[in-house]
Amino acid sequence: MSRVSPLSDDELDDAAKPAFESFVSEGRDPIALYRVLANAPAFLDGFHQVGAAIRYRSELDRALVELVILRISALTQSRYEWNHHHGMALRAGVDRAKIDAVGEWAAAPASYTEPERAALLAADAVHEIAMTDATFDGLLAHFTTRQATEIVALAAHYEGVARVLQALDVDIEAEYTILD
Repeated sequence: MSRVSPLSDDELDDAAKPAFESFVSEGRDPIALYRVLANAPAFLDGFHQVGAAIRYRSELDRALVELVILRISALTQSRYEWNHHHGMALRAGVDRAKIDAVGEWAAAPASYTEPERAALLAADAVHEIAMTDATFDGLLAHFTTRQATEIVALAAHYEGVARVLQALDVDIEAEYTILD
């Protein structure tokens, strides 16, 4: 049970409504994380804007985005993130073998392209708060400065998401549950 009650549509503050309306425009119900964050509507609005930038305004390939998110979810042991993004990764075209191995990606480097390895190494560095010039230069060998910055911001954002999910003990919705 979440530590903070998820809000229903009729309990929303006006500041939370745009985030919920975006889900409706995509043909789906707002996720539990958003329903819980609706208790802090100004924060939800900013949180939603970052998510929208990742989904709709990033220069990164969606498959790479999902691979990085899955790596962060493995590192943070965020079951909620993993359950939500596993299907998104498959729909984005990430090979199931890559998804299954992402927790131990460095032990199977041949499974990943050089750009993917650079992005996964950067995700590891963000998680460890240990980005080096060499790791960032590895990103720049495969990505533009904008894309490299987006990879770092993406990893950092999902690190934060994992911490919010854990701290508020947000329940995984039944329709997203693939792992117990």
